[in-house]
Amino acid sequence: MHQDDAQFRRILWRNDQNEIAEYSLNTVTFGTASAPYTAIRVIRQLAHDEQHRYPLATPVLLNKVYVDDVQTGHNTVHGALEIRNQLIATLKSAGMELRKWASNHPQILSGIPDQHMAQKRHVEVNFQETIKTLGLY
Repeated sequence: MHQDDAQFRRILWRNDQNEIAEYSLNTVTFGTASAPYTAIRVIRQLAHDEQHRYPLATPVLLNKVYVDDVQTGHNTVHGALEIRNQLIATLKSAGMELRKWASNHPQILSGIPDQHMAQKRHVEVNFQETIKTLGLY
């Protein structure tokens, strides 16, 4: 959350000595009723704000984000790499990083840190391996 916006998210807390302290939230609070809307709204706004710099990421962020998962692809490895790089750059401009990367082509995962991947290698297309998305395999 941008520091200028933190002033709009405050908590009053009474400690053991019955004193009231005021805190500003520096992150989006998940678990609240508005959290899903806030997350989706931020992604949509970011897509519009950055569409001139990252035109391939815009339709993905507007149409292929499901809660906190992005599912997209392309007919060519080169096209998929372009989309991947634009998604990374778009989200990085807002201080966000994609995690749980998975692909059926190793080149798409090149340069992605191991801790950001769903698995340590690319996915072989078969019925023995699965990846969970949206709570489903």
